[in-house]
Amino acid sequence: MKVAGDSTRWRRSSESGRWNESNFCPTCGVTVFARLEVLPGIVCVSVGCFSDPDFPAPEKLYWNSRRHRWLDLPAGIERIETQ
Repeated sequence: MKVAGDSTRWRRSSESGRWNESNFCPTCGVTVFARLEVLPGIVCVSVGCFSDPDFPAPEKLYWNSRRHRWLDLPAGIERIETQ
């Protein structure tokens, strides 16, 4: 999939050794989309890019073991410690 517009990317290795790539707006630095080696052909768009107040809430939080402890999650979100 081709994404139009400028972005700055940062790629790192995951715990499994596969790469994760975050793509940021070069002006403000907000994460716009990501690509993961484990999901070829898939572009993960950050939910904050949608201005729809009725966008569905998340159902799961992966890597709960690494979340900031001050982050309180609403009831009903399944917490998965790793992935």
